[in-house]
Amino acid sequence: MTRLNTSFPPDPDNQNEDRSKWAQAAIQTFVDITGLDTEADGFDTTLSDLLADIAHFCDRNDLSFHDLLDRAQRHYQAETDGKGPQL
Repeated sequence: MTRLNTSFPPDPDNQNEDRSKWAQAAIQTFVDITGLDTEADGFDTTLSDLLADIAHFCDRNDLSFHDLLDRAQRHYQAETDGKGPQL
């Protein structure tokens, strides 16, 4: 995958490159299982489908999708010193 962005937010514990690679591996597994085509559909479609499927998982496992998103946002904030563009 070619990077579109080469400017990244702060990385206080120097682990965000690894975190990105872990996410990429999870996304690739999802693509392999579902047969989605990231070339044709784009990563935005693939990621929105994955997030919707995670919401279905939460429904079936008595988890709050919104609470988990809030928690993930707090993790991201901490991992970028509160300066990441995804805030």
